[in-house]
Amino acid sequence: MSNLASNLPTSLTAFNTPAGQISTPWFMFLNQVYQRTGGQATPALNLTQLQQVVITSLNISSNNGFAGDVLVANNAATLTLKTTVSGMVKGNGTALLAAVAGVDYAPPTSGTSILYGNGAGGFSNVTVGTGLTFTGGTLASTDVQTISIASSNGFAGTSSGGLNPVLTLNTTVTGILKGNGTAISAAVSGTDYAPATSGTSILYGNGAGGFSNVTIGSGVTFSAGTLSATGSGGTITSISVVSANGFAGTSSGGTTPALTLSTSITGVLYGNGTAISAATGSQIVSVIGTTAVTNATNATNLLGGATGSIPYQSATNTTTFLAAGSNGQIIRQVGGVPTWGTDYTGTVTSVSGTGTVNGITLTGTVTTSGSLTLGGTLSGIGNSQLTNSTISGVALGGNLFNLTAGTGVSFSTGTTYNGSAAITINATGSGGTVTSVSGTGSVNGITLTGTVTSSGSLTLGGTLSGISNSQLTNSSVTFNGVSVALGASGTITANTTNALTIGTGLSGGSFNGSSAVTIALANTTVSANSYTYASLTVDAQGRLTAASSGTAPVTSIGVSAPITSTGGTTPTIGITQATTSTNGYLSSTDWNTFNNKQPAGTYVTSVSGTAPVVSSGGTTPAISMAAANGSTNGYLTSTDWTTFNNKQSVSAPVTVAASTYSIAATDIWVINNYAGTLTLTLPTASSYSGRVLNIQNYTAYTVVSASSNVVPIAGGSAATAILNAIAGDRCTLVSNGTNWVVTDYTPNNILLLN
Repeated sequence: MSNLASNLPTSLTAFNTPAGQISTPWFMFLNQVYQRTGGQATPALNLTQLQQVVITSLNISSNNGFAGDVLVANNAATLTLKTTVSGMVKGNGTALLAAVAGVDYAPPTSGTSILYGNGAGGFSNVTVGTGLTFTGGTLASTDVQTISIASSNGFAGTSSGGLNPVLTLNTTVTGILKGNGTAISAAVSGTDYAPATSGTSILYGNGAGGFSNVTIGSGVTFSAGTLSATGSGGTITSISVVSANGFAGTSSGGTTPALTLSTSITGVLYGNGTAISAATGSQIVSVIGTTAVTNATNATNLLGGATGSIPYQSATNTTTFLAAGSNGQIIRQVGGVPTWGTDYTGTVTSVSGTGTVNGITLTGTVTTSGSLTLGGTLSGIGNSQLTNSTISGVALGGNLFNLTAGTGVSFSTGTTYNGSAAITINATGSGGTVTSVSGTGSVNGITLTGTVTSSGSLTLGGTLSGISNSQLTNSSVTFNGVSVALGASGTITANTTNALTIGTGLSGGSFNGSSAVTIALANTTVSANSYTYASLTVDAQGRLTAASSGTAPVTSIGVSAPITSTGGTTPTIGITQATTSTNGYLSSTDWNTFNNKQPAGTYVTSVSGTAPVVSSGGTTPAISMAAANGSTNGYLTSTDWTTFNNKQSVSAPVTVAASTYSIAATDIWVINNYAGTLTLTLPTASSYSGRVLNIQNYTAYTVVSASSNVVPIAGGSAATAILNAIAGDRCTLVSNGTNWVVTDYTPNNILLLN
């Protein structure tokens, strides 16, 4: 088509949905036209470029913690949003992130202990110390007389006093609270939490910890939670309907045309994915099955229905008609069958409040609008009405265990004590009196003397002496197994089992402690003498075992050319380097020069080449060959070899009528003809880099991959989705060596602009 204004494509999709809203394909088309012509700004595309644009698909990009799926069915698109974040979620004004326990929120508590902030964003158990008990949620004192509550860290409170005080805790902070591990303070809106929303607008993160209202622009409306397109916008000046593919229609014309679609075909319709036509008997049988066509008893009862009647199954294989009802009636289920009736309606004319519970009253009457009054004073609450009505097992209003005065003790008031008032405990008995204490006696020279009649001390004196062996814990000494008592004498014999033995290189006998032994260095065969230029032999004990005089050393060395010598007793021996006039050693440089010399003979002086071989000529030619391409002969590059090797073999399309199918090595086209979700096992992408697969849908069911190895056409993370549940949709998959990438997606209900 050369003119968009007068030549529009044939529409296979209704402009309005059954609910009276613009259908998804038409909304996408009009929105694309509006956006691609610039909207309210300079057009991004001219008319010629716009006519070449194809709206192929709608995808939700996985980004900022969001993802989603788009399901297109029956000319309607369903967008399902989800998040890729697991666990607790927080927003940063743009994206969703995983919230961190102890940083963004306090972790859930466990157990039944009293808790306190642990300084790390969570809680720790409070240790109940001496004088306190905590049971069943009640903290009680066992011996504290008075409790007061200090106003600190955002907390305050009051105490009723006494031995059974009632503590009332409160906070000095107003609003939403936060803890820092020690104290609570007022949480800051937008920093510690997102503020509560107001109104009914669509919201977006404002980057300051809260929300801002989304401004509803041209072409859309938002009312009562529904976002809708108004159908305005664009620069369309005229729309006409072309009769084709079994469809026809009319247009009211103008800038806001009303399209009326119709069909010239009568009878049962059959669609082939592009056009509709009158269905043949075999086509009907293939769609609804042979039983419904051949068994007349399944359909003949429908002939008995009157205008407005509704058929229903009154029994198995039996159809009954419910006659048309009156305007405004509704269908109810009565006795297991549908029945017409009127809607249940009514009006409340008056509501009153009465009654009193523990002093709290409900009064007042409302006849149109208003409120009832909850008043009175809470009183008369019995122990049975309280969740906790005891302290350490004693009921509220009762007494603690009584303390009874025993023998020798009396109370200032009565003979028992129940904690209700202060009392004084007195001793009633009497005892004896010591009048005199004396010290006498002596033990091993230690004495105790003196007398005390009222107060004073006794004297411990003397000198410790006369301690016998029997009074000592240890009273003997043991030598070599012989025990000798203190003050006694004994004979100790040397122990020969550990005698000192004379080893190699020494002279003398063994020593067992019974007599003196002399140890000397043993003689060797070496004679005492003076040795010149000596040759010596030393054994393992360091002794000289052999010695002799040797030959006088060399004192001078003479040499012949090219050998040189500095002379003397420590000469330096050398040799000159050989040159053209001097004999000597061959240097490594000259060796390499001589080694690289060419042997005598006849040699090639020039080399030429025949295409595709090329030679630079001369005595040192460079031989080369160009890489082959579409117009030049030459060598095959590894890249081209891989390309040619990966070329796919030609094969016929494969039609799948089962729930699963594994792509074969030669498959190019795979067609889904299974009445349910088809799961494809795609080849390993790394083994087929660059391979192309085409997938087409004959049925209105989804096609998915058995693994998350398919990258959507809009990019993002690999998933399983391949085709939507729409008959006639098709797509192209190309392996990138890691995953299969959707490079083209053509829906059946696409609007093409040519």
